Amino acid sequence: MDLGLTGRLVVLAGAPDAARDALGELLAEEGAVVVTSALAEAAQCPVVEQGAVDAVVVVLPPAPPDAIDVVTEVSTLVTAWQPVVDTAALYRAVVPGMASRGRGRLLAVLPTAVKAAGASGGDLDTAVGLGVLGMHKVVAAEHGARGVTINAVLRGGLATDADVADAVSWFVSAHSGYVTGCAVSVDGGAQPSVF
Repeated sequence: MDLGLTGRLVVLAGAPDAARDALGELLAEEGAVVVTSALAEAAQCPVVEQGAVDAVVVVLPPAPPDAIDVVTEVSTLVTAWQPVVDTAALYRAVVPGMASRGRGRLLAVLPTAVKAAGASGGDLDTAVGLGVLGMHKVVAAEHGARGVTINAVLRGGLATDADVADAVSWFVSAHSGYVTGCAVSVDGGAQPSVF
């Protein structure tokens, strides 16, 4: 199926991992121009500053269970929440240009721990992920009518990198224009959830 991505500029931001690499390869095969960047630097990426970005995918790997070991340590807390801050900065940088062109795709890849309260090591994943999803709901409400969609893929279970890449590629494609504000689990049904 033609995803309608030929010539579209896609920024993949976040920590390098196999899922991000698989997604980059798939989007490039579909004809997209793919630029990768560290999340902390993505808002200052030259292609972002030019305002011609068609799609942004933020890949947030699961946080290690020991990411916060001293709750009162302010610098540790700031570091733990930095992905949310960096994602917000990137969204703010690209949304005006997308809205003015009447089209754009934003997508975050998060761990399924967002829906798994009480999972081992999942408290920080849940908090950070819900922070990102909260931004998604605001952007969906404010910019959906202007052709900008924003969704999330929650990876978990035995999902392969190719499974994640397939889901993400559809969300950033020309075929997903009326789907926004969603968080879809790609985990083979492993995580029970009411939302």
